[in-house]
Amino acid sequence: MEMSDTKNCGILEAHGLLDDPLKSLRAMTPEDGEDECETCGQDLPAGGLDASHVLFSDKVPTGRALSRGAKLAAFITAKHLGHVAASRVAKNPNSENNIQAWLWTVNHAALATFLGREE
Repeated sequence: MEMSDTKNCGILEAHGLLDDPLKSLRAMTPEDGEDECETCGQDLPAGGLDASHVLFSDKVPTGRALSRGAKLAAFITAKHLGHVAASRVAKNPNSENNIQAWLWTVNHAALATFLGREE
């Protein structure tokens, strides 16, 4: 799984989500990460995620199966790690797949507590 910067240092994009939402979350928040934002130089929050928002998306599977993105959104919500807003499902004109996107507004204090990284 990878994280990409956007033009705004407060928003990251997660792509290549893993099937296990906990593993995806841990991949977003490595313990050996930087102590300050490379873009603006501000100190990073204790949880290690250097963004206010994280954007992620996934292909919508047919049938009743949940996508990796839907699993991650449900996990974040169940653990009270912030607010997740979901887009409507739409057809990707490049691939003809139905896709959905989510925007996670990170609760950094809850994330740090969940990960056991309180300051």
